[in-house]
Order: sequence, then C-alpha cells, then structure tokens
Amino acid sequence: MTLIQKIMLFLVAVIIIPLVVSTATISINSRIISDDITTGIDQLETEFAEAVGAAAESLDAQSSTETDALKNALGEVNQTVSAELRDLGQQARNDLMSFQNQLFIIAAGMLFVVAIFSILGSLSFRTRIAALMENTKELASGNMNARVEMDGSDELKRIADAFNIMAETVQFSQDEMESINTNLEMMVAKRTEELHLSNQHISDSIDYASRIQRSLLPDDQTLQRCLGDYSVIWQPKDVVGGDFYWHKTIGDRDFLVVMDCTGHGVPGAFMTLIATSTLEQITAATVASLGRWSYTPDPAEILQSLHEGVCEQLHQVGSGSLSNDGLDAMIISIPHDKTAMEICGAHIDLFTVSPEMEVTRYRGSKTSLGYQNNGEPLPLETHEIPLDQGLSFVVTTDGIPTQVGHEMRRSYGNKRMGAKMNEAADNSPKAVTRSLMRDFRSWQGSEERRDDITLFAFKPYELES
Repeated sequence: MTLIQKIMLFLVAVIIIPLVVSTATISINSRIISDDITTGIDQLETEFAEAVGAAAESLDAQSSTETDALKNALGEVNQTVSAELRDLGQQARNDLMSFQNQLFIIAAGMLFVVAIFSILGSLSFRTRIAALMENTKELASGNMNARVEMDGSDELKRIADAFNIMAETVQFSQDEMESINTNLEMMVAKRTEELHLSNQHISDSIDYASRIQRSLLPDDQTLQRCLGDYSVIWQPKDVVGGDFYWHKTIGDRDFLVVMDCTGHGVPGAFMTLIATSTLEQITAATVASLGRWSYTPDPAEILQSLHEGVCEQLHQVGSGSLSNDGLDAMIISIPHDKTAMEICGAHIDLFTVSPEMEVTRYRGSKTSLGYQNNGEPLPLETHEIPLDQGLSFVVTTDGIPTQVGHEMRRSYGNKRMGAKMNEAADNSPKAVTRSLMRDFRSWQGSEERRDDITLFAFKPYELES
C-alpha cells in the first residue's frame, strides 16, 4: 500500500467519519436547542404578559391619574421585555446556525482533501499499471532486460516482483537457448564440413573408379582393327555403371560381349568387374587346356561358363547365399574368314539392319546369368547369321527400351527402337545410332534417366582380309 493510500485511509478513519458524524449530531441538537429557546422565550413572554395584565387589573380598581400612568409604564415594560427576549432568542439561533455552517465547511474541506488524495492515489495506481504494461510489451518484443521498479507492498508490487522473476527466468532460458543454438550451429558446421570432405573423398574415389572402369573397355584401335566400322554409345546412369562391353580374340575368331549387370552405379560397376574377370579366366583356361588356338569355344558354352563363374564367386549355388546378383548378356563370335557369325543372348536381343533398311530382331534366351540357382545348365542357344549380306548389327541393353518418356509416360520399347533404326539415312553404324539416339533423347525429355545405356553397332564385312 502506498503512502498516499495510507494517509487517505487515516483521514477517513480518524477524522472524516467522526467529523461527519459529529456534524450531523450537532445539526440535529442545534435544531432541538433552537426550538427549546423559542418555546422558552414564548413561555416567558406569556408569563410576563400575564403578570403585567394581573397588575393592570388590580390597578383598575383604583381610579386615579397615577394608576393610569403606572398601567402605561407596565405596558411599555412588557413590550420592551418581549422585544429583548425575542432578540436574545434570534441571536442564539443565529449563533447555532453559524456554528453548524462552520462544521459543514470543515467537513466539506476534509472531503475535498480526501478527494484530492483519492485522485492522486488513482493517478499513482494508473501510472504503476502503465509501467507494468509497458515493460510487458518490451519483454514480448524481445527486450529481455525489461524490469519493473515499483515501491510499496501492495498487490501491484507483488505483481511487479513476479513479473521481474518471470523476465529473469525468460532471459536465462533465452541465454541458454542461444548458447545451445550456438553450440548446435558449430556442431552442424563441423559436421557439414566433415560430410563435405567425406562426400568429396567418395566422389574422388568414384571418379577414380570411373577412370579404371573406362580403362578396362576395349580401346578404339582394337575395335576398329577387329570389327571395322562401328559406333558405340556407353552412358552410365551415374559416374560408374553396370553396363559394359568386352572384346577378346580367341583363335580365328573375335568375341564381343555386351552385358547389363545387376543395378547401376557402384554395385553395378562391381558386378562388371566380376563378369569381365570371369571372362578373362575362361579365355585363359581355354587357351591353356587346349593348346594354341586348337579349339574355339561355342558362344553358348562361354555364357554357361560365365554363369557358373559368377555363381561360384558370389556363392549363389544352393541355399543360404547372401547375394542374388547376375547379368544379362549377348555374345557375338565373328570368324576371321567372314563366313557365318554366331550369337547367343541371355535376355538381350540383336538387331540386323540391311542395306534396304529392313530391321530383323534376333531374340536372346529368356534367362539371365548368375543369380541364385540349383546348379542346372541354362537353356542357352547359339544362332548363325551369314556375313555376306552387308548387314549392320545392333545390340543394346535395356536402358533404352525400358526408359519412360516425358510426355507419353510409357516405355520406349523395342518396336519403336526398330522403327527408328529403319528411319536412319543408311545402315552404317553411325547413321543407325544417330537416328536412334536423337529420337530417344526427344522421347526422354526432362524425365530422369532410369538405367545405364549401352548401344553397340558394327558391320563385320568391312574387316580387313
């Protein structure tokens, strides 16, 4: 409670209330006294008049000049006494009214003082409320240093103290949060830098792996010498991929293998290494066991050996294997005497394009190499295709026919692929691949690439004798 409020309560309790009560009591008593004075004066005046009248009646019995003079004197005395009594009564009443008015003036003055103190107390109360509200707004706007300085021991003082405690708690919590956020930002920045370095190391490693994978591809001079006119599109979906092509000369034949291993990216690239290393082992074992070029293996036999080698390395024969991976492949055996070419496919087809732009599709077997199995031989079949008709040969993995188009929202398909080969300017490998890839890119549009792409086209009849 403030000092002004205490003074106001003191005045009301000790002075104002007793004064008002006393004034009311005196006013009532003065009115009673005034009535008593009036009654007493009227009674005295009546009694005196009766006494004068009695004296006058006794003098009436005596008839003389002196008696008349005495009666006149008594009448004058009666009038004089009556006038003085009335003057005294009026003076008493006037004195009582004056005292009553003074009491009322004093009471009114005290009430005015109380009103002034009440106004001052109200202004002080409103000022303190305004200060409390202003500091609350400051705290809400983010000023954690907002505090309310307030004297007294009333409810507002307790509210102000509670506000200050709350503000200090909020400021402490904010400081703690800022400290936590700063630490988190430092940790995030550090972790981001670590992730950046880690990603950079991974990216560098994948780039290096890409250089290794590309270096394992047959070189251009070897392919030109062994296949003559050829065109190849090799586009991994990621930096490295699961598509690959392999070439080896064994005896009097050149072998070309186009493969699509499980997955793409790094897993697919690992599978290409397993497949190519298996092919190299098959080649070395064949040459070592049969002498120098004494026997040329059948394409189906090579794919069967590739199948068995992949399953052996990944332990995929029988149950309990942790891996279930493999590949699709097309192997082409091209004789040096330019007679008949032999092919064998496992889920990969071969297309021929004649000089008249007629497209023929040779389907591979509906089986894949590798994957978990019970060790039984695969149903692979070798086909012969004459090399004296000026044909171009096209092999592609499923990255092209299974790609979904941006507008049509369906797969590109083998049928459309054959039609675009037919629309090429001629059946040269470069013309065929150019026509096909131009339409394929238009078909894909902004759609994300879904798989690795390998497109290999060649014309064996142009080989040197």
